[in-house]
Amino acid sequence: MSYSRMFLVRFELMGGCARCVSAAPGASLLETARRAGIQLAANCNGQGECQECRVVILEGQLSDLAEYEALCRQDGSLPQDQRLACCARLLGPAKVLIPEDSLTSPTTGQGKRDHRSINHSA
Repeated sequence: MSYSRMFLVRFELMGGCARCVSAAPGASLLETARRAGIQLAANCNGQGECQECRVVILEGQLSDLAEYEALCRQDGSLPQDQRLACCARLLGPAKVLIPEDSLTSPTTGQGKRDHRSINHSA
């Protein structure tokens, strides 16, 4: 599958690590992060049910809140400054902070300073 338009997404992790990857419009932040080598927790396999893949949107154009995210905001389980990476879809370039507790294994090199850029043109 080829997309004529790709968006740059910058993921910032605790400890100063940053990774950039290009992604197609409509791609979820979860799949985009994984393509960048960032292992976000998601026991529900990206179905929007476990709330483990929380991220903070620093800048960017993303889809509106999914129904599940809105419900989580209403009951107070999803803070106002966070989104679920499996539900948030790219509508433009973005800059995203990934809290350490959203990673599957925060000590496996994801916290080292890393400014790799990865260009995927799937």
